[in-house]
Amino acid sequence: TSAADFCRVRIGFGTQRLASRLVVPAIDSMHRPDPLALTAMRRFVDTHSTVPDVPISIELRGLVTVIGAKRQARALVRALMCQLAVMHSPNSVLIAAVVDNRSQPDWDWLKWLPHNRHPNANDDIGPARMVYSSLETAKEALAGLSVDQHVIVVDDGTDIVLSMRDEDPVAELRLQDRKRRVGKECRSRWS
Repeated sequence: TSAADFCRVRIGFGTQRLASRLVVPAIDSMHRPDPLALTAMRRFVDTHSTVPDVPISIELRGLVTVIGAKRQARALVRALMCQLAVMHSPNSVLIAAVVDNRSQPDWDWLKWLPHNRHPNANDDIGPARMVYSSLETAKEALAGLSVDQHVIVVDDGTDIVLSMRDEDPVAELRLQDRKRRVGKECRSRWS
């Protein structure tokens, strides 16, 4: 991936503006335009300035809130983590998880990703998996990592939070239940 695509993930489909902006040409004041043709031209420009149903992607920096039911929120985060794992080396992106006993089965699959292996810590069977029971434990375990590696933390406690370390500023993707409204709403549709 290029630097522009680093940690950029597709979240769904939506309407995007054209890359080349369509503009109504300036009309010479000496010529009176036909009102019907002028209206048709403006309607044409308005209609064709955007393209519907194209992939929408975001860069995992800053704060993004996705509002929805836990099942759908987890499915979206799972898709985002898989995209990151496919498009980025574990040398540049690490994926950690903070889970409780109830949500642990939903994130057990992370153990198969090389991105979930701690680069410095080992346990009895090799590199320690970066799955923690609290955010504080995760922060302590990840504190000494190189600033060259971006760390994404999936926190499936009350909220699902993805945090990315980038020279210490933290970026989050927070998924919350539909009942609580915060931030921008991103709609995703996976087919």
